[in-house]
Formats: sequence, C-alpha cells, structure tokens
Amino acid sequence: MTYGPKGCGGKGITHLYPKQGTQKTMAMIRSFKSPHGLLPDSFKIAHQWVHMFAGTSLSPLQDAQTDMPHLLPGWFADLKNFLQKSNCNLWFPEHVVQHIKPRREQDRVIMDDMCRSGLNKTDIIQLNWVRIYLKAETISDLCNASGTHFNTNALHRQQAQATTRSPKLWPVQKLPGERQFAKWRRYLRLRYCTKRRSNQLTTPMGKWHPNHKDSQWPAYYNVNTNKISIKREGYWHTHRVRPTKFGGMIIQDAEALHSQPPPEGIPTEVHINGQWCTIPDHFIIPHPIPPPTNQPT
Repeated sequence: MTYGPKGCGGKGITHLYPKQGTQKTMAMIRSFKSPHGLLPDSFKIAHQWVHMFAGTSLSPLQDAQTDMPHLLPGWFADLKNFLQKSNCNLWFPEHVVQHIKPRREQDRVIMDDMCRSGLNKTDIIQLNWVRIYLKAETISDLCNASGTHFNTNALHRQQAQATTRSPKLWPVQKLPGERQFAKWRRYLRLRYCTKRRSNQLTTPMGKWHPNHKDSQWPAYYNVNTNKISIKREGYWHTHRVRPTKFGGMIIQDAEALHSQPPPEGIPTEVHINGQWCTIPDHFIIPHPIPPPTNQPT
C-alpha cells in the first residue's frame, strides 16, 4: 500500500530504488547511442575497465544474472545488481563492447568458470588479484603452446608470469602474496589438471581460433615458409627452420627485424637456448564462410 497509487487506496510514495535503477539503465543506453562527447566517452571507458576487471566473456551488464562477487562496489556494481533483480540484461553489439573469447578449442575463459565454481567471495576476489597481475583472460594464456600443460611460471609467485603478453591496458595490481598463489595453484589443478600436484591438463587444447592474437606469444611458426619469428629485445627476429623428427632446428641467421608480430603464424615454443623449436600440429580454424546469397536475375 505504501507505493500504490492514491486512486487505488495507496499512499502514492515513489519507490526510489527502481526509479534510480531505471535512470542508470537509461543513462547507459543513451551513452552508447550518443556520438562522441565527454560524458558518453567517459561512460564507455569506465565500462571497459569494469569489464576488464571482471574478466568474464560478457560484460557484467550483459550477463547480469551471473553472480560476480569480485566486482568493486560502485555505480556499475549497483546497476548490475538492479538488472539482476529485474531479470534483465543490457545488450551491446560486439563491435562496440568486445567479448573475451577462447583462443583455441577446449580453451576456457577463467572468470566464467570461477564465477560458477561455488567458491566463496573472498577466494574469488583473491584469485582475481592473481589473474589481473598475470594479465590472463583464458586458460591458454597460462599454458604451453602445445596446450597440454600449465606453464610453471604462471602458477608460482617467485617468477610469476603468464605465457602470453596482453596488448590491452590493464589495471595496476601489485604482486599478490604466497597464500594467494597457493590458492591459485590449487584451484587450477583441481579444476583442469589430471592430478592434484600435476600441471598436465585433463583435456588438451586443440586448434587455434582466428582470435588467438588477442594475446601475444613469444614466438610464431609459419608452416608455409618454415620460418619462425621470435621476440627479443623488443623486436621480432625471423629465422629459417629446418624440420627434423625431433622438432625444428633454428638456423641462426636473422633475416629481418620487425616491430610488430608476424601477420601469419601459429604460436610455438623455443627450447635449448633458442636452438630448437616445436613444430605446431594444431592449425588455425579458418573464419566461417558466409552462405552465398541468391542474386536476383
């Protein structure tokens, strides 16, 4: 009766929570439909940072029904909670809000699985600290190029580093403590590995998707030219490779230096002081070809 209209016997008092949530929702819609300007651009930048911090494949406003206890309290967290209680989501075109996608077959988005894992709020927050420090979005960012094992450096605090490097701008996160890295190792091994103390994945990864360059690998192998591009000292060094039954022997005669990664190539690994490399057997899945349209005659 408190919020009911006076004509029906209510007091006619405005319920402020749905009004506030509706106004926030309309502000987001207007900002993404408006041309460039100070306020629309500020909304878009803030939304990108919230999505980067959340680490989920979809923006927290696009997947409002999934609990994300690691989100920082504030304007966007309040709007997400309102959308969740209203059983609503905001939809954004992919060219406007980029989705986080798996890089290859059997790959997983880390925070998608973690938010549905049943872990408590404190554990998810601390595990997200480690993820942000490593600048990792998917499981493949933490694995070797063959997709069979976790990289040791991605699991331990002493030399904490992901296998790949992200070209995106990330929030600044100081190095988490050993207790957080212990939780990180335990979670990844229990969920994805064959044994509790093993780094071997239960389900090895398969072919690469075309978006695998959303993360930058330290080396790429071109199967058409038998050449490898390795990043050293800020530049990409291209070498010829002689295939053998043990792998690829790198011929130490740099043919070219480039400031950008090669346009073609499959992520690979370099071994034994840069003398050998793994010849990839997981190729890239081509982009789907759209069906032909019937032209009028």
